Amino acid sequence: MPLPKQIVLQEHPITAIIDSILDPIVRIAERKIQSDKSDRIQLAGLLERETVRKQSELDEIDDRIESEIKELQTISGVLFSLPEDQQTEEAALLHRDLSMPIVEGFQQLSNNLESEKRKLNKQLDLILKEVGDAKLVQDWFSGIGHRPEGGIDKFRHDIGEFTHEELDLYLEEYAPHIKTEESRNAFVKGAISKGRKILPHVIMNLNEVLDKAKTSELNTKISEYNYKRTLSGATREDMKALQESRDEDIYNLIKPFSITAGNTGLNRAIMTSGLGGLAKGDKGYDDALKVSNINLEMVGASITYNVKARKSNLELGAEIVSGNMRFQSSSEQETQLSRTDYTGLTRSYEKIYHHALHNEKRLGDEQLKDYKRRLSEIVGMRYDYFMNDFYPSLERGLENQDKDALSLTTGTLNTAVSGTGYSTFDEEFRDLYRNALVAKEVSGKDDFIKTNMGELWKLAKDKYGVTQEDFARYLEGF
Repeated sequence: MPLPKQIVLQEHPITAIIDSILDPIVRIAERKIQSDKSDRIQLAGLLERETVRKQSELDEIDDRIESEIKELQTISGVLFSLPEDQQTEEAALLHRDLSMPIVEGFQQLSNNLESEKRKLNKQLDLILKEVGDAKLVQDWFSGIGHRPEGGIDKFRHDIGEFTHEELDLYLEEYAPHIKTEESRNAFVKGAISKGRKILPHVIMNLNEVLDKAKTSELNTKISEYNYKRTLSGATREDMKALQESRDEDIYNLIKPFSITAGNTGLNRAIMTSGLGGLAKGDKGYDDALKVSNINLEMVGASITYNVKARKSNLELGAEIVSGNMRFQSSSEQETQLSRTDYTGLTRSYEKIYHHALHNEKRLGDEQLKDYKRRLSEIVGMRYDYFMNDFYPSLERGLENQDKDALSLTTGTLNTAVSGTGYSTFDEEFRDLYRNALVAKEVSGKDDFIKTNMGELWKLAKDKYGVTQEDFARYLEGF
């Protein structure tokens, strides 16, 4: 059978026309598809980078929240937990929904991250508020804003500056929303509790800074005075002003320690030195004298560290106690050094200093440790401060005085100290207040006065001859 002839298909002329028309349209459509695809890829890339940036911001906020929570817990000693309505998911658990187109998926993730950021910022604001209140309390208990004049002792930082009443006044001014006990949350209460526990160490550190500042100021005044001596243009008025300023610093240096020593290491010796008001020949005088001498001897032995040298110990103890009492008695109403009886006290400091230098060389470690403790109680300050700062500065100031062409008039106000060791109502009042605070019997000075008004008035009137008008004025100004 013969094969069919090959069939040749010819393109219809209109097909070429149609192709020529459609070809540009197809090419345009293809370019549009490619362009849209490229735009979506670029948009997806931008959104991915944006979500990475937002994720990084969330991580930073989360880290800061964690850091602030740790600080809050450290300050207050209280564990922190967010309220339920403030709790959020972990930022790291937020991912793109893979079932969605890439662009829409990144857009949704970006929105979720932004929402999470707003929640975390709310958490951070809440925590920062709690930290701010706790830090405010912490700052107060660290001594910020405190001055010695605000406490019981006019020259030293003490517990009188940190009463409940003083804290309430501080918070009323700087954080009125937590000024009352009822308005304080667990973190503020925790910060207060923690602050009171470390208060003895804080007061000690504050006084160390205060002591260093006093010796530094005295040394500066002496150097300035010595320099002015060399200037031919220095007037008499200039020199007198510098002398008075230097003497004021010497007074401010020794006054607080004489008080502290009188309340600690010298207390028993001072109390018994009055012999209970007995005179020679009175019944019980010999026994009272014997007790007094034993206490004076103990003071001396604490300095010589030689219990066998009884006569020398008695004489040294008597000199130290007498010097302290005479200075305190004469300085009660005086603030000018030249009008106080300070020479006995400063002379006893000199002897204490040289005994200490001698004992440092001969005592073993344990003995020296015990010696330093005893001497610290006698002088009313830390041993190292007395040896390295206090006495060298005092000696320099006194030597500087000796160079003056001035005749210093020592006071003669040697009023007798009562059998209880208090020379004024103010002194006994402050001691009673201090003991009440330490025993936590009162919350502050107003509470102390209100609770003990009757006894205080009787004490002031009967023992110290204070008038009712002066008593009221004293309480108002305390």
